[in-house]
Amino acid sequence: MAGHGEKDIHGVDLLIDSDPPVYYQRFEYDGRFGQAKHEYYRDFLDVAEYGAMHGDDLGYIFSPYNAEQAVAQPEEFREEWRVHRWTVELMANFVKHGNPTPTRSLYSNVTWPAVNRNGSRNTYLNIDKTFELRELDDDVTLNRWEKVYNCLYYEMCDQILS
Repeated sequence: MAGHGEKDIHGVDLLIDSDPPVYYQRFEYDGRFGQAKHEYYRDFLDVAEYGAMHGDDLGYIFSPYNAEQAVAQPEEFREEWRVHRWTVELMANFVKHGNPTPTRSLYSNVTWPAVNRNGSRNTYLNIDKTFELRELDDDVTLNRWEKVYNCLYYEMCDQILS
């Protein structure tokens, strides 16, 4: 359960008291390696709203779907490659060390704290053009989805309808 003044991340609250560190991130970067938004669902999106879709982060962890084009035109994809390099570094460090930022990075000066360590329960890493730590209380998207979650699972739909 979340403490007073803390947001409850559904499912993560069960891990907060666990021994291994738990890291929470939100991938928001809307770059051209995001295959879901820029390839699969391109014809179905009416509004070009900024942000990533579910699965768009995979092009920044693994090889992007348009790697041939991006390798042939590295200057055109400079920002995408920068986000890709640091996202790969984070994931590789997590796999190798159990900590995505065990040492200072060449790409960013952010130290990503675990949500179940040192009172950082409300802190998450937002991955966008810049990588920054944010607080859950200020996360508009999380608040929106929390209302949907409460409506679907607890029939508390007044917040959505008002």
